[in-house]
Amino acid sequence: MNDATVNLKVLNPRGALDTSKVRGINPRVPDINGKTIGLYWNGKPDGDLFWDTVEGILKERYPDVTVVRYFGPGDLGETTALKVAEEVDAVMYGVGD
Repeated sequence: MNDATVNLKVLNPRGALDTSKVRGINPRVPDINGKTIGLYWNGKPDGDLFWDTVEGILKERYPDVTVVRYFGPGDLGETTALKVAEEVDAVMYGVGD
């Protein structure tokens, strides 16, 4: 058996990330009644049943809430994220696999 020391250099395949654009979490919406809430999911099986239930609970508890549904890949991307941000007061995001 060889007693030689082996050194490995591990690289992150994603490369360097620009963190200058990172910002904190937006404050919570204090009351969602009368607000527009976005529901986003990635289309995995039975996710629609989950979001139907969430929407029902929201409308039961907050009768004046408006719900807008969004569908797409797990990673919204900058364009979709900006579109959603312009259209709703808050968003619920869920993906499954």
